[in-house]
Amino acid sequence: MTTIFVDGSTTKICVVIPETGDSFTRDAIEGAKVTSNEGEWWAVYFALEFSKLKGLKDLHLISDSQLIVNQIKGNYKVKEPRLKRLREKVWGLGLPFTVDWMPREENLAGIELERLRKEK
Repeated sequence: MTTIFVDGSTTKICVVIPETGDSFTRDAIEGAKVTSNEGEWWAVYFALEFSKLKGLKDLHLISDSQLIVNQIKGNYKVKEPRLKRLREKVWGLGLPFTVDWMPREENLAGIELERLRKEK
């Protein structure tokens, strides 16, 4: 199983894959303002897109967003049109994965985003 830590904010997303040593931080989406929830969805999308390019299988995403985790699991509806489009982009990648919640202070991607925020 490949564990992938994801976190997103209004400005940045971070992905950390300890098993492969890969990690990256980037703008949530170039030149656009996004909500925190959009940032979280973008983190999931880029994590899966990267995993597909690397040929990674048996993916287990860890997020600190209970909302996103519950939306992915189907426990909560995705109502916002922009989030629906992001959800479709995620499913459009065609990668099976599981997702679970973890507090931000334990999520490696959340820790990295917090470190970057404090450096500003």
